[in-house]
Amino acid sequence: MPADVSQSTTKSLKGRMSCSGSDCDSGLHCFRITKKKDVEHKPQGACQVCGEDQLVDWPRVNSRDLSDINHTIEMLQKEWVRHQYWCVMEIKPKAIIHALKKGRVGMREAAEKNIRQKIGKAENYREGYQTPWEDEKTSVSYGQHATATCCRRCVEYWHGIPFGRDLTEGEVKYLGELVFNYLDTRIDLTEHGEKVSDLMVRRPELFS
Repeated sequence: MPADVSQSTTKSLKGRMSCSGSDCDSGLHCFRITKKKDVEHKPQGACQVCGEDQLVDWPRVNSRDLSDINHTIEMLQKEWVRHQYWCVMEIKPKAIIHALKKGRVGMREAAEKNIRQKIGKAENYREGYQTPWEDEKTSVSYGQHATATCCRRCVEYWHGIPFGRDLTEGEVKYLGELVFNYLDTRIDLTEHGEKVSDLMVRRPELFS
């Protein structure tokens, strides 16, 4: 489940979203190695800002074990950008409506579809930019940023899947399940979805 949101973290979200964001004093780090030449890189797996390297059990997370998904999610929230999506950022109303209409069955399918389309291939000409920070149409994009399945660079260091080759079917299903877990945690989904007319009664605030 999402961790508590600190006041400093809430304030930090007012700025531009970035994979390089951090608030180390609040326990929110940055593990992605930047390409900027003027930045002194810390060892891979360490926070690239404070240098702490005992924050995540990378072999355990990289093993991609769905029976250990709760631990993986807990570790993901140690990174500033992932924490924003789990604990701070609000999903757009239209994206919530889209998920509520589809339900768990439909959103699990949507999560796998997005993984295949956006990061499934070895190369993407929009690599690093293929997943919007916020999306009016679908909540899947939020789930991809929350679970580090938004681009192949994030997938490489968080999930141990090498950059430069197509994802296997098993990897697609694993990453899709991580995204679905986020959606099922953040949104009150029914199994097979709800009609818009019913939602307008049950969740009128989404249509205002």
